[in-house]
Amino acid sequence: VESAERARVRNIRFIPIGIDVPEPAGLEADPAEVFYTGRLSPEKGIQDLAACREGLNLVVSGDGPLRHLVPDALGFISRDELEQRYARAAVVVVEGFGVVCAEAMARGKAVVAAAAGGLLGLVRHEQTGLLVQPGNPAELRAAIDRLLADPALRRRLGRAARAWISELCSWERVLDSTVQTYADATDRPDLVTAPTPEPVPAAA
Repeated sequence: VESAERARVRNIRFIPIGIDVPEPAGLEADPAEVFYTGRLSPEKGIQDLAACREGLNLVVSGDGPLRHLVPDALGFISRDELEQRYARAAVVVVEGFGVVCAEAMARGKAVVAAAAGGLLGLVRHEQTGLLVQPGNPAELRAAIDRLLADPALRRRLGRAARAWISELCSWERVLDSTVQTYADATDRPDLVTAPTPEPVPAAA
C-alpha cells in the first residue's frame, strides 16, 4: 500500500491472501522444535537462522542455493507432512513472504518474523508474535530462546495470532472484500448480494 501511495496511486484497497483456518491439531514435539519452511535463498533470510542454530532442535524444509547452510534440511515436503510439522512446532521462524507466516498463525503457532515487507502487516510485535530485525542472528536467537523458555507466552501469542488471522485472511473475509471492491468499482451493488462461490480446493 505504501509503495502504491508513493507512486501516487489513489483509492487503494488492501485485500490479503486467503488461507484456510483449521482447528488446531496435534501436540508440540518434545523436545520443542523450531520450524522453518521456504526457499533456502538469501532473500528469505535463512542465513540468519543458520548462523544462530547451534543447540536448537531445528527442522527446516525447502531447497535452494543456500541449502549447504542447513545440510540436514528435508527438501520439499508434501502438504500432509507440512501440516504435521506445523502441528509439532513450538516456534515457527519466518523471514520471507507472508503465506507461511499466515498459515502458522492460523494454526495457533508462535511466530518469530523478520520486521520487513508484508510480515509487518501480519505480525503485531508482542501481541501476535515477535518481530526481529533482518540480518541480526543474535536478535533472532534471543526471540526464539524466549519463546522456547515460556510455553505460556507461546500459547498466548498463538491464540491471539489465530484470532487475528481468522479476522484478516479467512476465505470468507477475503472473498467478501473482493466482491465488495468489484461492486464499488463497477457501481454494481447487486454483486454484494450474489452468492459467493466456494474456494476451489488445491490440486492434490
